[in-house]
Amino acid sequence: MALFLLRMRRSMGVLAVVLGLASAAVAAPQQAAEITLHALPGQSKWLPKESPLFGEYLASGEGAVSGGLAGRIVWDLYEDQSREDRHPAWFLGYLEREGRRFPFVIVGIYTPDSADRLRWRISGTITFDDAKLLGAPHAPITGLFEANSMSARYAVWIDRDAR
Repeated sequence: MALFLLRMRRSMGVLAVVLGLASAAVAAPQQAAEITLHALPGQSKWLPKESPLFGEYLASGEGAVSGGLAGRIVWDLYEDQSREDRHPAWFLGYLEREGRRFPFVIVGIYTPDSADRLRWRISGTITFDDAKLLGAPHAPITGLFEANSMSARYAVWIDRDAR
């Protein structure tokens, strides 16, 4: 019995250390920016010389970014729509701010959010060629695409404590 209690005490000590490390590693993300996108029917690709990582060309558009990345955004979207339950997506574009263009890439997964498939949620990552914009090599994004309006809103999340 004493041996059992000793082992249990050691196990609890190890568990406490692991939980302490895990809680210290848990991110405290804050929304750093919001991206609003609008598809432009008939718009040609903004970046026609770029090859997609995957998927077929779907649309191009523009939008606005507020918050810490405030500016105008243009984009081309490629998607793999071979599955009904998820569409891997690849955005390529640039952010215009302060008289400069900052190229970016978003890689994400769209999943249907409504039974009629007119709303799709996305979860993914955005990265800029200039890492100083985010203060990190990349940042998570989450958001919602509305097919009726051909528009989307995405939040860009930054873990300010991890910098």
